[in-house]
Formats: sequence, structure tokens, C-alpha cells
Amino acid sequence: MNYLETKNKFSEYVQSCKNLILKTFFDKKDCESLNIQDSDINEFIKSYRLEMIKRKVNHTMRMIIEIEKINKKLNLRFNFREVLKVAILLHDLGRFRQATWSNTFSDSAYHRSNSPFKNHGEDGYDIFLNNDFMVDKKYIPVIGMSILHHLDSSRIKKLNAKYDGNISSYNIDQVLTGNFQLNEGEWQAASIIVGFVADIDRLDILHQFLLGEEEIVRDYIYEESVKSIDAVAKKWGVSKKEILEYNHILEKDYNNEGLKVPIKNMDLNKLVISDEYREMFFSGNWLPLSELRGREDWNFVALWWWRLSAFLNEMVFYEPLDLIKEMDLINKIYEKIPENLKFLFTEAFTYANEVLVNDRLANKTSGLYL
Repeated sequence: MNYLETKNKFSEYVQSCKNLILKTFFDKKDCESLNIQDSDINEFIKSYRLEMIKRKVNHTMRMIIEIEKINKKLNLRFNFREVLKVAILLHDLGRFRQATWSNTFSDSAYHRSNSPFKNHGEDGYDIFLNNDFMVDKKYIPVIGMSILHHLDSSRIKKLNAKYDGNISSYNIDQVLTGNFQLNEGEWQAASIIVGFVADIDRLDILHQFLLGEEEIVRDYIYEESVKSIDAVAKKWGVSKKEILEYNHILEKDYNNEGLKVPIKNMDLNKLVISDEYREMFFSGNWLPLSELRGREDWNFVALWWWRLSAFLNEMVFYEPLDLIKEMDLINKIYEKIPENLKFLFTEAFTYANEVLVNDRLANKTSGLYL
């Protein structure tokens, strides 16, 4: 398998998604989720979705650089290194297709659109199996598993089976048969690949916040289940007038959809997370994210407590944690939080950096763990 050949095919696929966006006509209904007031809707949506693709390409290419840094640390065999690079290159295939029909990279869009896929992992797996990315047949099943499961690596079988050998001498070609009915050795190979892809994905998602590609904090709280504007205004202590102006709507036109509640004049103590979330954070035992997102007290503050805990506790390998420490990612993200909001995050970021990164690296007993 030649990584450069696969990269060329990947680039062709990404360009085909861009071409589809450029050929499509978008109207007002296509931009409802963006809440924009723009007369040239068609060009705005095209530009927005092309930018979505650009962000994912940048994300993917940074991940390639990061796995190369890890390879230098571990001195992985050439074929194993190539499989990891190809798996990372193709892991977000579903996101590129998603950008052709959605304004968001949230996996909830799949449910709202009645898609046959539950998330971008399933979508990407379908794309991978039905297109030629110049991948040798013997590698297709395990790379397919990394695409399918990278967003929830706990779902793959045997991920908790520790690899006891020397990862630097691991010869992936000795265990792969190319069959989709994976044997024990192939499941272990798949678990190692999924672990690396998932870890580096989480690392670079944190990096995206530092680079400004994603918002660290928002200037609003999103209320998905709204009984009335009056009820929302009373709950958050924000005037109805301010809410209407922020959402660019008139009260007579409102039809009980979701609302963004600006935090500018809000009592920020209303955003302090509950004791229940604190317990989940320190124990690492979170409810499913799909369940958390449906709760009334779920917002960008709670999301950050979850993200730090889930991302760092679920790391499979020490090496990506090493990169997080070398880049000082946790501290640098915290420093970018506005001063008036820092008190909502201080405890979580301090614990994440000191315990979930530094302490775990200081106490590691081997080069990796599964």
C-alpha cells in the first residue's frame, strides 16, 4: 500500500464533494440553522460549506503530522506506519459528505435528516467500502473498523485486550488476512489502530480550539425545548427583548423552536455546573452524551467539563498525552477563555492538566496501554 496514492484518491474524493456543493443551489430553507440575514443565500451557503471542508482537511493533515511525530518516538515498522497514516487520512470521510447536505458537523444531523447512518463513522465506512482509495485488500477490514469506530473506540471488540509485545517491532502483515470476519489477532490489530486514530483525533480536536477553528466558549446558551419566550427569559434572567433581538425574530413569528439566550447580561452563576456533573467529571463515569445533550442544564460549560474528562480518560496510548503535554494544550486553551468566564472552568482545567495528563504520564509503567 502506498500512502501517497491513497492521499491522491482522498484528494479526488474531497474535490468531488466541493464540486457537488458548487453545483447545488441553496435557498432560505437551507440556512435556517445558521440564523443569518444575508441576501445572497446561495453564495453564503456554498462558502460556508466549503469552509467546513477546509477545516476538516486541515484537521486531517495535522493528524498525519502528529502520527509521524509519534512514529519517531516509537520507531514503528514501515507497513504499520503506513496503515496508521491511511487510517487517519480516511477517518473523517463521512464529514466531507456531510458538508454537502448539512451546515453542521454535529452527528445529531444524521438523526434529524432520517439518514440511514447514525453518525459520520458509519457514513465514512460506507464511503470507504464503496470507493477505491487504493488500499490493499488485506488492510481494508481493519482500516474500515478505524473509520467506523474512531468516534467511540469503546465500541470495538477486544479494545481492552492489552498488547503485551513491543509496539516498535509489531508486524501487522503477520496477522492480517483481509477477511471481514476478523480473528483474534486481527481484532487486536484493529484495536491498536482504532486507539491511535481516536487518541490523535481527540488531541487535534483540542488543538482546533487553540487555533480558533472552533469556539472555546459561546456568547449564548441554546435552549432546545422552549415552552415560551417568557419562560426562557424568566429562567435565565434575560429580558425577552434581548432574546428576540439576539435571534433576529419578532415574537409574533416565533413558532416554539430552539432559542439562543445571550449571556452578556446574564448572572453567570446560573452557568455553574451541578454537583451531579462534578461527580461524573471526577469519577469519569459520564452518562451517554446523547442523554446529556437532551438535558435542560446542558450547555457549553458542562460540555467542556465532559470534553476534558472524556477525551483524556479515554486516551489509549501515552504518546498522544505526551504531545498534549509538550504543546501545553490544556493551559493554553484555558488562557484563551474570557476572564469573566474563567471561574466556571478553573477547577476542571486544573484537574485535567495536573491529574489526567501530568500525573498519568509521571506514573506510566509502559509505552502504551490498551
